[in-house]
Amino acid sequence: MSNAAASYTQLGAADITRLIRERQMSCVEVAGAANRAITKLDGPIHSFATAPGDDAIERAAELDRLLYKLSPEAAANLLLLGVPIGVKDVFDTGDFPTEYGSPIYRGHHPRADAALVHLLRAAGALIVGKTKTSEFAWKHPSDTRNPLDLERTPGGSSSGSAAAVAAGRPTAECSASSPPSACCRWRGCCRRRRRLTRPACSPAASTIWSWRSPRSRRRPQAWGARERAARLTASRHPAPPRR
Repeated sequence: MSNAAASYTQLGAADITRLIRERQMSCVEVAGAANRAITKLDGPIHSFATAPGDDAIERAAELDRLLYKLSPEAAANLLLLGVPIGVKDVFDTGDFPTEYGSPIYRGHHPRADAALVHLLRAAGALIVGKTKTSEFAWKHPSDTRNPLDLERTPGGSSSGSAAAVAAGRPTAECSASSPPSACCRWRGCCRRRRRLTRPACSPAASTIWSWRSPRSRRRPQAWGARERAARLTASRHPAPPRR
């Protein structure tokens, strides 16, 4: 393993993509480091609903093979190349369960990715797991604990997303609320309305967000401004068609 991958939790998204493009580390090394960080750090925090394990490694290997076929100019268009990202469990993912934080949907497997997830993958991101949420992103909070004080909650509804980034597991998150990031002492990002695509997240959550319109916004969460900017840019394109 390269020294850069060994210190993955101290790297931002821009650092990861640069080092991968310069062949100083590989996507497989980053995915492995992210999986180990999740296994080591998530026990007392409970921020992840599902973690992908070998799925992330396989996706990373595909990206490494793709990188060798691309020109430097084409590789530069992959804004999130090899960046580990956790996805809030109200956004559909076709390759692992999406339960919307509710026992009603236990074991539910969507037929396709949500538009935002599709765009993140297209930008080269590695989805390293689904993070916990309040039920339907509304009430009944998850069992996630605040990494700064395990006796406290990180807030909601994006409790798992905020706690995971604060503890240093994924480099960025796809979530839908900013208050938990403040509870964990880092900054989320509230984008302009309708700048990001909405399909497909929990129907119940979509209904609630429509009713709570002032807070109905998808928010990229990450430690640094450059990471939030890259996440926002990669996910603001038109949504792919739903099948």
